[in-house]
Amino acid sequence: MMGYLDKWLRKILFGEESPSPAGNVKTAEAKDVELRLKNDFGARICFAGYTRAEEGTDPRLSFGERIAEFPKAFGNADAVLYQMRNGKKAVGLFLDIPTFDSGDRQYDSWHALYLTQGDVPGSVDGAYCTGGYALAYAVWCRNLQAAPAGLTDLLKEHGVIPGRENKKKRHKPGERFCVILPGNGQKLWFETDASRRGVVLVDSREFAGDLVVPETVDGLPVTGIGERAFLGCKGLRRAVIPKSVRSIGDSAFCGCSGLREAVLENGLQSIGSSAFTECYILEKVTVPESVRKIGSRAFNECRNLKKLRLPGNLKEYGNGVFTGCTSLEAVEAAPGCSVCRIVNGVQFSPDGKELQQYPAGKKDEEYTVPGGTVWIDEDAFCGNAFLKRVIIPEGVTGICKFAFWKCSSLEEVRFPDSLTRLGERSFEGCVSLKSVTFPVNMENLCLEAFTGCGLQNIKNRYYTEQDGVLFDKEGAELVFFPRKGRASYRVPAGVKRIGDYAFAGCEDLREIILPEQLEEIGKRAFKECRSLQEIHFPESVKDIEEEAFQGCSSLRELQLPEGIREFGKAAFLGCESLKKVVLPKSLKRISKYGFADCKSLTGIDLPEGLACIYSSAFSGCSLTSIVLPKSIRYIEELAFRGCSIPCMVYRGNQDDWIEKVDLHDDAFCQSGGWGVEFLEGKGKEG
Repeated sequence: MMGYLDKWLRKILFGEESPSPAGNVKTAEAKDVELRLKNDFGARICFAGYTRAEEGTDPRLSFGERIAEFPKAFGNADAVLYQMRNGKKAVGLFLDIPTFDSGDRQYDSWHALYLTQGDVPGSVDGAYCTGGYALAYAVWCRNLQAAPAGLTDLLKEHGVIPGRENKKKRHKPGERFCVILPGNGQKLWFETDASRRGVVLVDSREFAGDLVVPETVDGLPVTGIGERAFLGCKGLRRAVIPKSVRSIGDSAFCGCSGLREAVLENGLQSIGSSAFTECYILEKVTVPESVRKIGSRAFNECRNLKKLRLPGNLKEYGNGVFTGCTSLEAVEAAPGCSVCRIVNGVQFSPDGKELQQYPAGKKDEEYTVPGGTVWIDEDAFCGNAFLKRVIIPEGVTGICKFAFWKCSSLEEVRFPDSLTRLGERSFEGCVSLKSVTFPVNMENLCLEAFTGCGLQNIKNRYYTEQDGVLFDKEGAELVFFPRKGRASYRVPAGVKRIGDYAFAGCEDLREIILPEQLEEIGKRAFKECRSLQEIHFPESVKDIEEEAFQGCSSLRELQLPEGIREFGKAAFLGCESLKKVVLPKSLKRISKYGFADCKSLTGIDLPEGLACIYSSAFSGCSLTSIVLPKSIRYIEELAFRGCSIPCMVYRGNQDDWIEKVDLHDDAFCQSGGWGVEFLEGKGKEG
């Protein structure tokens, strides 16, 4: 039988005549066949079971009804190429093969797998084992790599036929194709660039272990690592980028949380924005002298990175390249580096006017910004946990957003009178910062700059103070309330507005009493007052701005006053304990994310007069029933996402529902099935 199959294969390859089969051959042990399959193919083969062939009977390994399906699955192709884990190539054929002495053909088509060994493919049916040839298997499997239809072309292309050179593959510009690495069988996806003179590695997010990017693929140089090519690839441990690669794209290795070392060979010219962001355990990377551009936040949050030197040929350099590198104690630059100036390990602009990066791992407790500095850049001191005091000299006019973000030990900042601008969230999360004195020329408090700080005292000559609480000069706006130590507070009469961020992050505040004259509650005014349980709105309140009560996770009841027509986006987002909400008849619109993630809210009465429910308004709530008023006109996408509402009630009839109500298809996304009940009867159909 072996000789017959060998000659039959030669007929396919070289057009030789085939004889009739003769004789039965003893079957191989089924357990040996299964073991070989697993050893060669590993997890990539689905070995679904077999029927052991008895001596003198059909020697195929049988896999039941799936046999007839596979020829169709491959679009009538007659060959499939396999790259096995042990490094061998194998050719799979869809064949009509006589398997009995009588010459009967069993099934219309079946799949024989041939291992290539030596100059000529050796082949033996899977149930046979004879000397002189490698053992091959007849097997049905999934997850195979499709190959060209012509068997001869297939064997020529992969150098199986002796005396033939490998056929050089040519890919169209932008064509994506897969390369299987020898030895480990892992896949890398490439695309040909527009010039067809190089290829770019574009995807391998399932890679695990050590990666050595090949210099060439199908005869073309690998010139780049594409954007997000390894995004979130947690199994990657080490990456070697060859000298042929000119660029690493934006976010190429972002989120590779297991990456410890990146070897970048000379020849690399560009490292994209966030290229290695959140590679938390990355310890070693050398930026070669050939690099001319490093994008913003390229090494952001590389917390184990202790040393990195900027190359001398660097011409373009983004913001916050080392933000969050909490082990980096000094920024270094090679001689000739013209994009920055390094002073005692701190990075400045070439002219020294901008402080660009203070290393997050620098362990000094006090720092005096050098004279001549005019600007402190975005993320400049971000994440440094050692600094306690920062002295900013006269001449500094601006501090950008996130400049001191989460400097958790910072207790004191001295602002110069020259300061006129504080960026948003510039001191957010500075939990040790208790007191701030504003410069004489700075009228705007910019409280959003101090979100999450433990501020107890703010001094500013443009405001008046009453028991540590700041008001404007007229006493009409409450602008700042101490963040800790007070469980209740009665806002004085005469206050008409609660300012933006006025109570934001007050951890101990449980009760607030608002005055009758109050008209407005500013944006994020009570954001994340997590202990606040009660609030009573006077009828005078007409405006509640965005995120005003977001994250008030202890707030249990809410009654909005008559006169309010709408409230700001996400005004009550994340009020997880909120069980009862009373809405006024004046309300016309429920804002985007208005009550989203109020997980304890199981029911709500929507007033007549309400016209619009905006996107995600009740997303993530626990609503089990809803009654919609006749006045409703629009319900936007995801408005009730995740709510278990089997049937909503509409106060009108079916005709009104069809003609007047615009309901988005995804308004009840992830809510299970739902229907509509009409209180005024069914009306006409359709």
